[in-house]
Amino acid sequence: MMKKKTLWLILAVFSAFGAIVGPFASIGGDMGVGEVVQGTIGCAALAVVFYILWKKADPAARFQRRKKNGLPSAYVSIDIETTGLSPQRDNIIELGAVKIVNGKPREQFSQLIYPGMPIPALITQLTGITDADLQGQPDLRAVLPAFAAFIGKNPIIGHNLGFDIGFINAVLAAAGTKPLGSPTVDTLPLARQAYPSLPNHKLETIIQALGIADKEAHRATDDALRTAQVYETIRKQTKFPIR
Repeated sequence: MMKKKTLWLILAVFSAFGAIVGPFASIGGDMGVGEVVQGTIGCAALAVVFYILWKKADPAARFQRRKKNGLPSAYVSIDIETTGLSPQRDNIIELGAVKIVNGKPREQFSQLIYPGMPIPALITQLTGITDADLQGQPDLRAVLPAFAAFIGKNPIIGHNLGFDIGFINAVLAAAGTKPLGSPTVDTLPLARQAYPSLPNHKLETIIQALGIADKEAHRATDDALRTAQVYETIRKQTKFPIR
């Protein structure tokens, strides 16, 4: 089965070929000048669209584009702890964020969240957070405005960031609120590119390999800070251009 990346490239090439050859092939034919021009523009437009789709389907191209555009040096690194893995069935129990400017932590945001459901024993074992810890804590809807204000217009950094953003935006959507709109940078694909020889690219594996910590804390603010340290190491060691 042909991969999408290959399909987009083939279609882009054929469309570009049509835009270039089409006008010459139409010479002496029944088509008017206006029809030839429209056909040429149409083929050229399709070539551009298919080229863009090809670039988006290429992880290496996305990585190169990040290198060209630079990586932010001022941002907010975030992390969450949850009752499970599903944004539809589970809830957030802790929000954490660290504001970083030029590699240095400036401010922190840390808040336990009442999930409205018992915490599974495995999550308590992993995080150390108990049901008793969450009694009397605010629910997520009450906390999100302050969390969004803390982020502001800063880029958001996270490890496997789609997981965190997915949970947060699910709650925002249920409340009829716009999703987080800040630009994002996920350290997971960056780490895969920067350290391809690692056995896996879990946060714990990376921080051990880089000498940042012996293990993942599984507490939101602590892991947000460790994610920022991973990001800063990648940003500096790989000599990305900085904006």
